[in-house]
Amino acid sequence: FPGSAREKICKWMNFVSGETEEGAKALEPAEEEEFDLTFNDIPCLVFRPVNPFLRKLLYLLVERDFPTLVAEGDGDGMGRHIRLMLMDEADKRAWDEDQMLQREKKLESMIGATDFIDCLAEHKLPIILHNGMLDLLHLHEKFWGPLPEDVNDFRRSLATLFPCVVDTKYVFSQSQKLKSVFYNTALGPLYDAVKADESVPGIRIYPGSKCRGYVTSGAEKWHDAGYDAMM
Repeated sequence: FPGSAREKICKWMNFVSGETEEGAKALEPAEEEEFDLTFNDIPCLVFRPVNPFLRKLLYLLVERDFPTLVAEGDGDGMGRHIRLMLMDEADKRAWDEDQMLQREKKLESMIGATDFIDCLAEHKLPIILHNGMLDLLHLHEKFWGPLPEDVNDFRRSLATLFPCVVDTKYVFSQSQKLKSVFYNTALGPLYDAVKADESVPGIRIYPGSKCRGYVTSGAEKWHDAGYDAMM
């Protein structure tokens, strides 16, 4: 595939530039039609590799052997394809800059969660969880750094990120007074028990008009991220 693709690209570039290699055969009508395509008034050549592996090979081939070409993935009614475009130096530079900006915008849209975690860490806000050790491990690994081998090193590292962490399951499990009142420390039953006990001080939560699905509690809503956070 790389050899035939390279040969085809060279023939197309000669066609576009008006050059003809000595002894080269005349192009077939179908080839002329294929080579005479444009995209936004830019000469282009379309490849339709049948699988991702061949598409990757074509991208690598163009990057290595044809620095004046731009390779762009696209799709149409006939499936996915790669469009090669021949640009002058100024257009190529402008294209590369535009692609860099698009990649940066895409990256920014993908790191929203990281920005949120960084904001929590910067302002040293208390983190409230329920049976949240696994959540803390994931937060550390995905947004802070590799997990330390030693649990004490993990505790010190986590304290740097979140100096105040409260696990409500741990609190209810360790307090003899709370254990004597609330027997089940699973989040759902514990939330229902606390909510039903009017003697328990605290803020009562009333879902807004757009969250009517949370008005009534029930096991079917457990593990929904928003509902768990509310509990």
